[in-house]
Amino acid sequence: MKNLYSAGNYQEIIALWQNLEERKQFTEWDYVYVMNTFYAQKNYEQCLEVYRAFHAVFPESDKLDDKMSWSCYHARIKGFDFKTGDAEKLRRQAEYIITHSGQSVYSPKWFMVKYMLEHMKSGDFGTNMDPNLALRYIEQVDPTSLSTKSEEYTAENGRRISLASDKENWYKEHTKVLLAVGQYEKCIASCDAALFNLHTFHSNNDSWFRFRKAKALYALGKTDESRKYIKEIQTRGLDHWCFYQLLYEMDKSENNIENAMIHACMCATADPSHEMRVKFYDDFSQFLEGNGYEREAMLHRQLVLLIRKENEWTLRENHLAWKLPDEIAKMNKHAVLKELQEFWNKWKNRNKEYFTGVIKRLLSEGKSGFIEANDGNSYYFNARDFQKRGTVPQEGMKVRFALTDRLDKSKGVVKKNAIELTVI
Repeated sequence: MKNLYSAGNYQEIIALWQNLEERKQFTEWDYVYVMNTFYAQKNYEQCLEVYRAFHAVFPESDKLDDKMSWSCYHARIKGFDFKTGDAEKLRRQAEYIITHSGQSVYSPKWFMVKYMLEHMKSGDFGTNMDPNLALRYIEQVDPTSLSTKSEEYTAENGRRISLASDKENWYKEHTKVLLAVGQYEKCIASCDAALFNLHTFHSNNDSWFRFRKAKALYALGKTDESRKYIKEIQTRGLDHWCFYQLLYEMDKSENNIENAMIHACMCATADPSHEMRVKFYDDFSQFLEGNGYEREAMLHRQLVLLIRKENEWTLRENHLAWKLPDEIAKMNKHAVLKELQEFWNKWKNRNKEYFTGVIKRLLSEGKSGFIEANDGNSYYFNARDFQKRGTVPQEGMKVRFALTDRLDKSKGVVKKNAIELTVI
């Protein structure tokens, strides 16, 4: 068999396979060469027939498990149409692959888990993703078996794009679902393992591991530790509305009304993607109403209703129970946001000190440089920190800005950086 396969004499191998008397003498390795023969010819259904026959003779052997799993994927799953096909049957087949494939680099186990996670997230198996089921799939993969190699491809603009490795993606998915199912201690341990075992990160995953750890710590009542991790993330240069939402939750739990208002409004103004924050606005409206900000609470509720209508999202029971003043109920999204923007900015800038200065030097890439401030100091800035998106910095441009602590990664020290820049 080995010699026939090496010589590419597939028809002779198939003839031996079809001879039932010959087949009775097959060893495990004979079956391997038969399976490889049909797989090389892309005859995946026949591969599955070989596997069934092999398993009847050698029920304890796992020699064909990976090849069987890949054959099942090609024959039954690849190209599956979720609109017309039997999704429940596909789920059972996928689970069989995940359960029976090995942990080697040639195994389809992680490939199949990723496939299932993708379609669970997109709603192909129902409207809501089951995080407990996702966790069961993910934990069948041993992360130590996964590659740390980052794949690369060339984008249309010629730029080389580096993608996260399989191991990095495993930790990302694992920590996400652990947080979702409330296994907070285990989530913290997985975040720590990711930060210890991975040496390169993509899409700010190192910061997102710290954020999930911060959320888990807060859920366990360790608020001070959680704040420390949020501060560390921001010092490393990443800013996101999620961080301010968590800080708002902490302030609210400690009944620190002023800080809760500040962080909530920083969350609201972090970017223009208000659809992403529709649940937050719902919660914030209750907080505002409970603290005497009746009109602002109603404006947030009108914003929630407008966003849900705009995106054709179903209204929930609490939304239907809202009673808004006629004047606010008639306002469109633009009018609501205009009034709320003033409110948000007022609180966002509360207790914040601003400086003015001139951009004296741009670095070679043109998107960052240094501001000479009126206080006599020089501060680094990045174009992404301009309040108006798409602003192109120019030498001699007069700007207003605030300051924050950020890590200078090249020197490993924390320095004051200019943020929230506006042209004056």
